[in-house]
Amino acid sequence: MPRSLLSPPVVTFSEFVLLALIHEKPRHGYELETEIETRGLRNWSPLGHSLVYHTLGRLKRRKWASPRSTPGLRGRPAIQYRLTAAGKRVLQQALEQALVEGSLDPVRTELALMFSKDMPASWFKDKIKKRKAKAQELRKTAKAEAKDALAAAKEIATAKGTLGAAKPTDYLYRYYDQMLGADIAWCDKVLKSSRR
Repeated sequence: MPRSLLSPPVVTFSEFVLLALIHEKPRHGYELETEIETRGLRNWSPLGHSLVYHTLGRLKRRKWASPRSTPGLRGRPAIQYRLTAAGKRVLQQALEQALVEGSLDPVRTELALMFSKDMPASWFKDKIKKRKAKAQELRKTAKAEAKDALAAAKEIATAKGTLGAAKPTDYLYRYYDQMLGADIAWCDKVLKSSRR
């Protein structure tokens, strides 16, 4: 599959969301929960209810976020998290990866688009150019793989006298081709509109 050309994600999905939200402004755990609910992030992403505090602990251990005690609700102290320099770097890497390699990952692409608003326009344009090139490479690879996979599937199906995997394999690669073609067209539109 063309996904083999993609790098493993720099951060988990929950780390990506929390790094981005904390980058917007320092937040307490309950503020993160509220923000996630308000933005509807759980409606379209794999962000479970129990992940916020677990992920905050991971960000702290990796030194991507630093905790600070501040006055909380009803006068009790609360822990507020801020991104460290390392956290800012890893967030930028995650944004870049999602924009450049996100052709087959619409959820991370949506997150990157949502949270890259503070990046320079030239940075964003560069990532979209790289995304287009990556999508073209993936599409070319998928077409080459499809030819070999279809031949193998047809050979097996003929030997067994069944439909086999030939049709589903064909449909899968057509799906990849359509998805990557749409992504390339989207990149062209974004690049064209950014020239104005």
